[in-house]
Amino acid sequence: MNKRHLLLVILLLLFAKSYSQTLATGCATALPFCAGTASTGLSFPNATNIPSPGNYSCLGSQPNAAWYYLQISQSGNLTFIIRQFNNAGNPIDVDFIAWGPFVTPTCGATALNATTQVGCSYSAAATETFTIPNAIVGQYYMVLMTNFANQAGTISIAQNAGTGATSCDIVCPLSIAGGGVSDCRDNILTANYLNSAQVGTTFSWTFQSGPTAPITAIPTTSGPNFVANPRSNNTTRTTLAYGAGSYCVTARSPGCSSTQSAVCTTINTGVPVPFNPPNTITACNNSTFDLTQNTSVLLQGLPGLASNYRVKYNVNATNAATNVSPISTVQQALFPGTEGQIIYATVMDLSGTYCYAVAQFTLHFVVCAFATTNTGPICAGGTFNLD
Repeated sequence: MNKRHLLLVILLLLFAKSYSQTLATGCATALPFCAGTASTGLSFPNATNIPSPGNYSCLGSQPNAAWYYLQISQSGNLTFIIRQFNNAGNPIDVDFIAWGPFVTPTCGATALNATTQVGCSYSAAATETFTIPNAIVGQYYMVLMTNFANQAGTISIAQNAGTGATSCDIVCPLSIAGGGVSDCRDNILTANYLNSAQVGTTFSWTFQSGPTAPITAIPTTSGPNFVANPRSNNTTRTTLAYGAGSYCVTARSPGCSSTQSAVCTTINTGVPVPFNPPNTITACNNSTFDLTQNTSVLLQGLPGLASNYRVKYNVNATNAATNVSPISTVQQALFPGTEGQIIYATVMDLSGTYCYAVAQFTLHFVVCAFATTNTGPICAGGTFNLD
């Protein structure tokens, strides 16, 4: 190898190393973007005061490189129009280069090179066009756009042709916190949305009790929070308007596409407290019943401490299921029941492991006969031993 060839190889290696480092530095902070359906597209910030590392491919220079990535949401060809404006609204020069497809957002010269390049333009125009052929759902593309004028402003991208589509879900991510719990306790579902604070943001919630059940729009839920199972407090349960099933939310805001996808979470059917069957309680005629005899019986064998559980008694099955108007604590031990009366016990788990459960048992009066165990006479002032 002669000296000229050796020098050329060294220069190429140095350039490749420099370019690789530049790609890694700028590309590592790439932001998601998508193409709006409107003719004006969606706008994203440009970059300023970033020196050009040199030229690459068709780009004679790369001043103020802004890095973005997009994801394909629908397979097909896509044609985009890229425009750049300064903060005064005046069009300024924009150049670009695009690579793909990738399975994830990808940086580095080993990936971003001539073999993966899908578009490149270096001109004085403020409007550029590029096409992605045969895009596949889920694929990613990296795009570098420059700002030759070094004027702060925005870059807009709009899709004007093609049957494919880009995902705006990555631009304005939406998620739900609070799902995956049972339907027997407070469930505050919160939609976490990038643009939640944006004026004009709206939220739409739906509920579906099962895969084949109809989808119901939940009214008066324009905000990010929704209480799926409202209760007046921690001990009183109201009738649940919504229970176990799938809850979905869609968010809309200025600056995000109207194609934002709904996200869903599930609230599961809770497991009732596996109580031990209660006993029938008897009492002597013309006396009272001690309902608390069944408290320890109901909790027998349950995991954890007995203090994790509460048992309340009720004379009404419906009230027992909602823990409304239970028998007072004082009256539980001296309850003036009737023959054959059914008592309903609400067993609650304070630890959150189980949902509440309702057990029932019957009250019976019995004839009580007393007998003496004394075998001889009792003197005045003495006592009888009764059985």
